[in-house]
Amino acid sequence: MPECVRAEARALLDAQTSYSAVVEDIAALGVAGEKELAATVYLLGTSRLLASPLAAIVQGQQPRASLRCEHAAKLFPPEAIITATQLTPQALFYMQPGGLVHRFVVTGERSRLENDDTAEATRALREMLSEGRLSKMLPIKKDGRPETVLVEQDGPIAYIETTTLTKVFNEDANRCILLTSDETPEQTRRILSTLANVYAHGAAVDRQRIIDDTTHATHVAALCGFGSLR
Repeated sequence: MPECVRAEARALLDAQTSYSAVVEDIAALGVAGEKELAATVYLLGTSRLLASPLAAIVQGQQPRASLRCEHAAKLFPPEAIITATQLTPQALFYMQPGGLVHRFVVTGERSRLENDDTAEATRALREMLSEGRLSKMLPIKKDGRPETVLVEQDGPIAYIETTTLTKVFNEDANRCILLTSDETPEQTRRILSTLANVYAHGAAVDRQRIIDDTTHATHVAALCGFGSLR
């Protein structure tokens, strides 16, 4: 990490307005309006450092809702975040040991099917969000004989996904904060205006520099404690 980036990151942490600066950084990456939602997603990701992190489902049109999550996720260091467009039912069990501890897990759009199979598919996720860890006993063959082994995976995790559904499976919904993307005509105009400005004049900021500054500040905040980002 270049020393100039480190210096800017330290200045961001020392500032009394570091939280507001992060929100402005998310906007500079291309998020038009919806500062409250962007800030909430960032704080949710930062909660990964807590003993009981937060989880959320963002309801709204695609790709708007997904883009809000993706832009906020860019401001976390790579070792803090796991992004996946889809989680299979057993995926969390078979991560590398310790690979989920205090991570921010960002997934894609929730399946539009709401049935018993879908509920079973998110069972492991619900357990991780509720208990902060997973355990499962399963039989394997060892030297030609069946043997039961215990698979364990520690958390906790912060978690976010998006959906176009207006009603989410209750057992998933009651473990998450339900957030709503702005779908008003005014927000559509803000998005079109932002895109037109970028098309006409190019990006007004060095987006990679913003990402480098903020991810480094986030990393230092993690080392110093959750309260370092005010």
